[in-house]
Amino acid sequence: MSLDVSRSLADEILALAKATPGVAGVYARPGIGQLSRIVREGVAVVSGSGSDGSVSPIDVHVTDEATRIEFDVALAPGQVGPAVARAVAAAARTAAAASGLPPAVVDVRVVSLG
Repeated sequence: MSLDVSRSLADEILALAKATPGVAGVYARPGIGQLSRIVREGVAVVSGSGSDGSVSPIDVHVTDEATRIEFDVALAPGQVGPAVARAVAAAARTAAAASGLPPAVVDVRVVSLG
């Protein structure tokens, strides 16, 4: 899988997440732990920079066995975190499956309330 395909999938998931009712924002997962896991697991693909130098907040890691998708969301006022996280994760899994990738594991973390 090329970085272009990975970036395209990350962009698609970002659009789906932003369009999910209850999502006020989408953010990249911070931390050095993510970088160390990428090196340790021998990840084939990581959603990277676009030609304009921007970096997607959606991280897509693909190995032969699985696709791992990670990002954080902020909730709009009055929303229920688990329900919103499940809806966003389902949309991301569907997008990954439509791309012909290995089964997706989606890690969505609610980081703030709108």
